[in-house]
Amino acid sequence: MSRPVVKVTRLPRSFTKNKDGTLLTDPKLVRQRWKEYIEELYDKDGKPTEEEIDLESEMDVEVDNVGPGILEDEIEAAIRQMKDKKAKGIDEIPAELLKKLEGSAKKELIRIYQDMYEKGEWPRDFTKALIVTMEQKPNATECADHRTLSLIPHASKIMLKVLAKRFEAKTQYFI
Repeated sequence: MSRPVVKVTRLPRSFTKNKDGTLLTDPKLVRQRWKEYIEELYDKDGKPTEEEIDLESEMDVEVDNVGPGILEDEIEAAIRQMKDKKAKGIDEIPAELLKKLEGSAKKELIRIYQDMYEKGEWPRDFTKALIVTMEQKPNATECADHRTLSLIPHASKIMLKVLAKRFEAKTQYFI
């Protein structure tokens, strides 16, 4: 599984404070501080490591307990449910473009999702996020005084929607 990539863009100011409270004015240092802050923000303590997650080996799962692959209908439903005029992710592909795909282009996109599910590997471009910051306090110099928005690619959102629907269906019996 590839690690999400953080790309900080549209910094709110040309200066910010580091952890020690020193004001940074060098754009390179400011960008590095934001990168550090965002990685800490999204990598909370208590998050399990891959080694701590107890997953069954595929070989240990009985054939009757293996779920179906991703169905074309699931993907098409997720695409239809996407909202128009939403901010694009780092790939700059708008949801409207994905919704208009037809023929071989649509079939290729569906094949990509089905391969992702079968192999359990996401393309690197699907794991990148564009981070946008918005000032919460006037004249903010601390990273924590800003709201961060994570814009993920719409292509990634399609797969997330399919998986969320499946999780929802499985967990409704436990709640």
